[in-house]
Amino acid sequence: KTCEEIIYKDYINEWLWKKPVRYKNKSVQIKILHDVDKVSIYMTFINGNINEDVLLVEETPDEWVYSNYLGELEWVSENEARLITKDGKVFLGQVESVNK
Repeated sequence: KTCEEIIYKDYINEWLWKKPVRYKNKSVQIKILHDVDKVSIYMTFINGNINEDVLLVEETPDEWVYSNYLGELEWVSENEARLITKDGKVFLGQVESVNK
């Protein structure tokens, strides 16, 4: 019944993990979207009014599973950042609009 009500009310469980990492006038942050059947982890690039999400991974909606992805976030170049997971895997996110 709870799952049905969540779906009926179009409930969105979304949050930003840690503080944004800044580079010049831009920033990047990790966004978590927790749905009933999966968790999506995005890299969100922010430049003024432009926000662009890059999907990194979709995982089981279990904190013990997806929390392992939440390691270190850092800029690589003007339009590219990387997330290094707790076990050393690297996810790259890149956007073009962040330079405009």
